[in-house]
Amino acid sequence: MPIYIKDYSWSETDDEVYVSVPLKGVRASKADVYSNDVYIKVNFPPYLFEIDLFAPIDADAAVATVGDGYVKFVLPKQEAVTWGQLKTNLDSLEDVRKRRQDAADRALAKAEEARKEKARLQREEEQKLIQKQIEVERAERARVAALKEEEKRVAEASLQEWANQIKHTPTPSAQNSIPSDDSSPSPRKDSAIFHDDDVSPPEHATNGVSGADKNEDANVDEMEDDDDDDDDEAGLDMEAIRAKVRAQMKEKSRPPPRASGAEIEITFTSRGLIPTKTARESEDVKWQARITQAQEAHRKKTNADARGIEETSPIFLKDKGNAFYKSGNYAAAVNAYTAALEIDPANLVCLSNRAACHLHLFHAPSCIADCTTALSFITTQESTLRDQLVQDAEGDETRRKMRVKLLARRGAAKVTLGDVKGAKEDYKAAVELDPRNEGVKEDLERLSETVGAE
Repeated sequence: MPIYIKDYSWSETDDEVYVSVPLKGVRASKADVYSNDVYIKVNFPPYLFEIDLFAPIDADAAVATVGDGYVKFVLPKQEAVTWGQLKTNLDSLEDVRKRRQDAADRALAKAEEARKEKARLQREEEQKLIQKQIEVERAERARVAALKEEEKRVAEASLQEWANQIKHTPTPSAQNSIPSDDSSPSPRKDSAIFHDDDVSPPEHATNGVSGADKNEDANVDEMEDDDDDDDDEAGLDMEAIRAKVRAQMKEKSRPPPRASGAEIEITFTSRGLIPTKTARESEDVKWQARITQAQEAHRKKTNADARGIEETSPIFLKDKGNAFYKSGNYAAAVNAYTAALEIDPANLVCLSNRAACHLHLFHAPSCIADCTTALSFITTQESTLRDQLVQDAEGDETRRKMRVKLLARRGAAKVTLGDVKGAKEDYKAAVELDPRNEGVKEDLERLSETVGAE
């Protein structure tokens, strides 16, 4: 049976009513305050204060302050008049109950309307965020497509240039043939330069020309005179010319174009042979483990080239999940964190954030599973560092804070499942790791009281 508080005080103006209720030594965190437009109540076991007001107030603008041993109400009046008394004049208990019920129904209807309005605004905000995300992803895809198209264009231009060079490379016969006058019916044949076996000894060796046609000699002489060339064909070394032409005709070795998608083997120097400082040793251990996991995950992707950058980057997906979480879209955040964890299963931040989303969505088993997995990863990291005798003070502090957060979330999830004792164990472990965390300590005290009451 509660103890009703009678020694309260109150005052009023034409616009507001002020009520002060003593807490009788009870902690402020234990006080539960409720009010509607005609009724106020303060429940702080074993004490109870309640009063039916003389006239309606503006419940939305009412303020209750808890502290310094008092609960102080500031209640704006709906009508600016002097009451003269705080309590209603109704004497019938049935009338009082009906008045309270009507006020409670009005408060519930107003709360339901506010909830619907909040849900509507949240849906609009989610739609805006989704649209914005779609635009960002579309722009990213367009950028990647433009880069690929530019690379394709450059490669095609390079191939075309190479083909043109091969196609327009002059043959030795074109380089070494002697041009004839425009009046000549046919060009001179220099097959003797290229094939020794088909050449018969020239009749006039000093001329250096295969001399079957006298008109050709005349045409050559005319051209030389027209060009004022001082060189005489008689002084040419035909063997030197043949050697030079053969060298020009010799095919140059050109590597074929590399096929797209071809695998290139790259060998790196082993990091194990490079001495590192103590401050970097723990980072090297984690780096090697993360690289191994990423390589293994990459091998399992059969169509990685067709996927966008946002689908293969755990950092991008984590940031995407954080944006959804901040907007209150916890289901979408879970999907983003899950996609990141498929690429990087040991990402503790994604595991912790996904556990928080599950807790908001009242998916207690999934929250417990994520917290347990993350805690096991932390234990494995610490065991690896101990085995390698690595000192990592900064990393130890980070892991300690992560443990506290994961234990608290797992404890909260266990409470929703009714496992109060299991939750108390998690909160107790969290307090041992962080004795200065007042929020976790208060939760542990409440759980202890609940377990003691049972």
